[in-house]
Amino acid sequence: MKHRRGIGLRRERAGGAPAWWVGVGLLVGGATLALGAEDTLWSQALTQARLLYHQRHYADALTLSTRAVSLAEQTFGPTDTRTAQALELQASSHRAQGQFYAAEPIYKRALSIQEHALGPVHPIVADSLLQLGKLYLLKGEQSPEAEQMCRRALEIQERALGTNRPIVADTLIVLGELLAVQRQWSEAESSDQRAIGIRESAFGLSHTSVANALMILGKIHLLQDEGQEAKPLYTRALAIREGAFGPDHPLVAKTLIMLAKVALLEGRVEEAAKLCERALAIRERAFGPTHPLVETTRAMLSKIYIRQGLQEQVDVLLTRAEQARTTVTFRALNDTEDAADADPDLLYDLEDDAAKPTRLAENRFLRDVEALHNRALVFVNLGEYGTALRLFNELLGLYERTRKTDHPTYAVVLENYGSLLRKMNRAEDAETAEARAHALRMKLSP
Repeated sequence: MKHRRGIGLRRERAGGAPAWWVGVGLLVGGATLALGAEDTLWSQALTQARLLYHQRHYADALTLSTRAVSLAEQTFGPTDTRTAQALELQASSHRAQGQFYAAEPIYKRALSIQEHALGPVHPIVADSLLQLGKLYLLKGEQSPEAEQMCRRALEIQERALGTNRPIVADTLIVLGELLAVQRQWSEAESSDQRAIGIRESAFGLSHTSVANALMILGKIHLLQDEGQEAKPLYTRALAIREGAFGPDHPLVAKTLIMLAKVALLEGRVEEAAKLCERALAIRERAFGPTHPLVETTRAMLSKIYIRQGLQEQVDVLLTRAEQARTTVTFRALNDTEDAADADPDLLYDLEDDAAKPTRLAENRFLRDVEALHNRALVFVNLGEYGTALRLFNELLGLYERTRKTDHPTYAVVLENYGSLLRKMNRAEDAETAEARAHALRMKLSP
């Protein structure tokens, strides 16, 4: 039997394969195993890519899913459903990294293959429609096409599977969020309430998927300044999440933040401060002191302290923030608490808008920004700081020419620019860039 090279990434650590390869069976201690026919190669690549995806190694999952697409096209043909399976995982790996523009045409190709091979009313087609709907939701596009896709998916699922299946609830959640983006409040509430009922019947009253749906319904009410309706929903979600994950989980922090927003809406400032303090402590432990969500939470708490007249507390927070910025780190533009599929019910979250485009008119601008930003970071990693500096200056100029210097992603770019300047021993210039980033985050905080 002919031996083939293991399907994997050349990122082995000293002494063997990376930790996430252990137990998979393609590589063992750096050695390659013999694989069978081409269809086995495709199956192995797809299985490995899915494992990496669920472990949140999205870049690695993208590499292997791209390999699976190529194998499927060569082995089964470009219009085979197995090619579509690999394409969907490839697109999802792009989406999970915030690469929305790369994901869209891949999802559409997979959908086209499924429709032609299985017919327009097959449940697999419904799932493909739903994946596209999730993508449009993440892009923040108020697209009638996205709503139509979700409604079509819902109709297929209800006809084929029944009206009370958990997968129907998943589609209702996404549809409700799309309706909320369009401010169709009544329909959004009805969609989410129905999803909650289905999940409660299927999984029980204290399941985490119920908490996710409660969070979304709470957000729908909060966006309408309906604090009294939102508070019990968030309170119940908090109890479920604390019971399931413990008191120090990032999803608990997110729930605390939403309860703090309700308290502020209703004028309970002291309660909001306590909730926000706890959320900040959780996020600092989970993500470190310089993560964008930590910065956002710190800024929110600072504003609450200012409302309370506690200037000394504000100064303490600012000092901690300045100390944290002495650490040289680089971030992606789409760095959020939940990866796109880590918590698939929480797709549209205004709390994390700093990492998500929210207007269709900005799409081309953001695509250009992301491409230029990624190029700059490549040269940083290569140690070619002069080239990286030129690209960052070009990137900053793009923001200025388009008058986008108040855009949330500008703060991330400034922080990474500051980190590069520190690597170049230009501490004073770095401090100026980081101060501008901090001022923007304060301006944009809740």
